[in-house]
Amino acid sequence: MIKLPLYLIITTFSITVAMTPGRAREYPWCSQRTDESRAHSCAFDTREQCMETMSGIGGYCYLNYALPLPNPALAHSRKRHRIKPY
Repeated sequence: MIKLPLYLIITTFSITVAMTPGRAREYPWCSQRTDESRAHSCAFDTREQCMETMSGIGGYCYLNYALPLPNPALAHSRKRHRIKPY
């Protein structure tokens, strides 16, 4: 009789410890279909991925407005190197 409750306690503890909470991921690119469904999806890492998907079914791609825009000061702080023509 003692084995069954001990088994349940160990199993419950193992399952609880092994479970990790899921995390939603926000993707930077979204798509909007141009058919009657007007379905949209924000599930693309790159614009190229989005454009490839939309090219077969019809639609357009746009930046995910739910994400914060990158800091423009940081974006322009990188040094730009020009190749000098010979």
